[in-house]
Amino acid sequence: MTTAGRAAYRLLLFVAVALLGGCRGRTVQVLEPITQLDGGDIADGGAPTETVTTCAQAFEGESGDLCAPLTGAPCARADGCCEERASCEGGVLSRTRSCDACDACANDTACAEREWCIDTRCQPCLEPEPATTCDGSAMPALRNGCVTALCLPASRCRSDVDCTPGGMRGTCGEGQACACEGEGCCVRLCVPPECAAGPPHPEGCVQACRELRCPSGRCRSVGCRCTEGRWTCAEECTEATLPGCEPSAVG
Repeated sequence: MTTAGRAAYRLLLFVAVALLGGCRGRTVQVLEPITQLDGGDIADGGAPTETVTTCAQAFEGESGDLCAPLTGAPCARADGCCEERASCEGGVLSRTRSCDACDACANDTACAEREWCIDTRCQPCLEPEPATTCDGSAMPALRNGCVTALCLPASRCRSDVDCTPGGMRGTCGEGQACACEGEGCCVRLCVPPECAAGPPHPEGCVQACRELRCPSGRCRSVGCRCTEGRWTCAEECTEATLPGCEPSAVG
């Protein structure tokens, strides 16, 4: 409805209401009319909803978006060894992804760089959008060469040799902070012999705050040390929820 049309509509509505109120002796409230916005759905002052009409728009949208018959259908595109498809069914966009043609895997070590083992198939990694931002001392975690949505501490060793400065004994092992499941997914940290038999190194994992009063109620374990066979850590506030700690892993 144009501006002039809306003004005329309201004028007629006021006149009708005035006559009706005079006849019945009652006060009548005039409501704003619900307008039809050009190119979109009915809304009360909101922005029109864009309708997906092409394959290019479909691959930028998400399942559940409004759509019309897609120009260029059937819509399909390759993403490495995976295939993505999009279709408009009953006015609703549907997107699917199949990676059946990808190499089989048990974990990321069986996949090429910048591929992740997902559902036993090596698939192109799915980096988060927007890019991950981390609080405190953590940084965006890498998984097989790709940035993930998790925030972890940096690894501090590659082998046991890195854990023997000045003749001090120690082993390089995977901690509790992991970007995925399987070999090569977790932060590697030095573990003294007295803590080797206990829970993995808890540096970077998230749990309920013990001492700090943080808005989220969650804290990240930092500065962890092995004391009398038990991990003791300081803590810092975080909004993150992962990775979690094993129960009673931190003293």
